[in-house]
Amino acid sequence: ETSLGALLRAPVLPRSCERDMAAGEVPTATPAVGGAHHGECPSGEVLPPPAPPAARGRRQPRKKRGADAAATVGSEGAPSQSRRGKGKAMPLPVDEKPQRTQQQPLAGDGSGDGTGKAASGTPSTFWDPEALAAQATRLPLATSDPQLLARALEVLQLWHRRFPREVWNRMTKTGEGGSKHMPKVLKELNESAPVIRRVEAWVESLPSDAPPAGIVDLCSGFGFLGMFIAELLPDPSRVAEIILVDRGWPNLNIGSKGTISANHVYDYGSWRVPLQTIKSDIKDQNNVKSLVSRVVAWQDRPCMVCAIHLCGTLSLRAAQLFNATTRAHALALVPCCMPPKKHAKSLAVYKLGKHSFTAAEVRDDALYTTAPARFRAWVENVAKTLDPGEGGAARLEEIALSLGRAPRHDGLEAAY
Repeated sequence: ETSLGALLRAPVLPRSCERDMAAGEVPTATPAVGGAHHGECPSGEVLPPPAPPAARGRRQPRKKRGADAAATVGSEGAPSQSRRGKGKAMPLPVDEKPQRTQQQPLAGDGSGDGTGKAASGTPSTFWDPEALAAQATRLPLATSDPQLLARALEVLQLWHRRFPREVWNRMTKTGEGGSKHMPKVLKELNESAPVIRRVEAWVESLPSDAPPAGIVDLCSGFGFLGMFIAELLPDPSRVAEIILVDRGWPNLNIGSKGTISANHVYDYGSWRVPLQTIKSDIKDQNNVKSLVSRVVAWQDRPCMVCAIHLCGTLSLRAAQLFNATTRAHALALVPCCMPPKKHAKSLAVYKLGKHSFTAAEVRDDALYTTAPARFRAWVENVAKTLDPGEGGAARLEEIALSLGRAPRHDGLEAAY
């Protein structure tokens, strides 16, 4: 329930050779550990930007029972789909292979329709830049890094002019629980700020003759981290592209609309650093290998991988992706939560790189008597699976992220 994580830095000088993943270096959630064959690489075809959503029509009457479509959850937690009809389940095709979609900047200033209304005409709670600036004074970022916050508030003014009300409301909606009064874009900024600073420092440290770098945002969600990096980098020419990877993005090539609309990425003007989206579920090892070959190691260029708020064993997948190629020059990893209890009950063993540990070990109440202690044990074990390479170094940091919620983790909400 809290944002906690690990940070790794690796050498920034270009490294052209690659390490192949060994069969025994695959993180797993079951006692048996083994390799898997390489999946087929996607075609890499360039797709046009997603078409705008169709206008809403009259609500359709509910279909009779037995004729509706149902979604189910597979054994590994990945979504699968089936269609019910006449008592028979018919599987629908689901393709999670990464598909690159090229951004195509639009003409105009991207200021929206200028009416201040949502495209659907439905009124909703509205946060203007002035209200956001006032609310931002409550963020820990206002004290820890006021300069970055000031620059980010200027970006929010730009986005307010660029996006229509419907997109703006998606960005500024408030959450539930302790953060229910904090707009989502501010909450994400507060939690992403340490990684933004480290990306800026890494880009600045690159040799002057290094080719433009690539930045990969794993499990990006809406894409706030990549969006802020694209607008805040002092010299955007040093980065060729920022790639947002999430299983929720649409992929029109396979007829998938996804669960996250990409309109805000492609439909309202260009970015200082080009943004692209890729639909891929990194729970699948073959998808990790495809991302390595088709994205991270696609060109001989510096590449930094960012992974914020990765749930459970997804942190091990991010570590696996980083270890798989020396073209991943740096990694910023922020785990979100512990692996599930069922892994401890099934005696799951995690093995990656030169380190292995068990789920039962990090969940041992007798060995680690508090929740913060157990989570720190998890983070430290994940960090040990990382291979920074010759001349590289790993560093574990704890960063306060409190938003005024009830005390957690011995009175401190923090990120590792």
